[in-house]
Amino acid sequence: MDTTLLDGFDFVLLAFTGFAAGWINVLAGGGSLLTMPMAIFLGLEAGVANGTARLAILVQNITAITRYHQKGAIEWRQVSGYAVPAVLGAMAGAYFAAMASHELTTKILGFAIIGAVLLAVFKPSQTNDAAVPDRPWLKFTAFFLIGIYGGAVQAGVGYLLIAGLTFVGALDLVKANILKVVIVGAYTPFVLLFFWQADRVHLNAALALAVGQSIGAWLAASFALEKGEVWVRRFLVVAVMASAGK
Repeated sequence: MDTTLLDGFDFVLLAFTGFAAGWINVLAGGGSLLTMPMAIFLGLEAGVANGTARLAILVQNITAITRYHQKGAIEWRQVSGYAVPAVLGAMAGAYFAAMASHELTTKILGFAIIGAVLLAVFKPSQTNDAAVPDRPWLKFTAFFLIGIYGGAVQAGVGYLLIAGLTFVGALDLVKANILKVVIVGAYTPFVLLFFWQADRVHLNAALALAVGQSIGAWLAASFALEKGEVWVRRFLVVAVMASAGK
């Protein structure tokens, strides 16, 4: 674990980036596509940036889940069917990602950014609940694979989760966004342990991101999700392309 102190400007920059990421993650997904490039831009190695982002994501999702629970918006009976395979997959993905070289992590993040931008543009629309039959085997397989990606990379996993929840789970976008936050919150503590043990968490950078992301997540969870989707999608494409320039 790196405890090197950040200078004041870096801390503020990461906190503001975290605020934007927390807002985006809760409303749609893809906030890590801002935080990880920013952390790399400020000098963190790719593997450390990948691990550092996880602590902030954990704080962000606990904040959003708390807010959603206060509003009675979480259907807890649905959670285990999606969260269990995602947690198992995420642990497998994190195990390998925590040992991967920084060079390999950089290449993987590059492809992830490209894919996530495409997903940001071609985001899934609402699905008719009655049109998709319940297939437990398909649900387990899909969310296990999504979990592997989330544990290994995280960047853009929100879009994969929304796609899985709308197409496989037949949920509308509002319910999918809420359940997505719960699923990521379920697997992130396990993923964080792998990166922490591999000494790939910069504590001070993580705290800066966590401050911003928790505030952004709290405000976004109180915002009407469906009203923010178009704006978030456009903002994300522009911001990610600019950050990816690094």
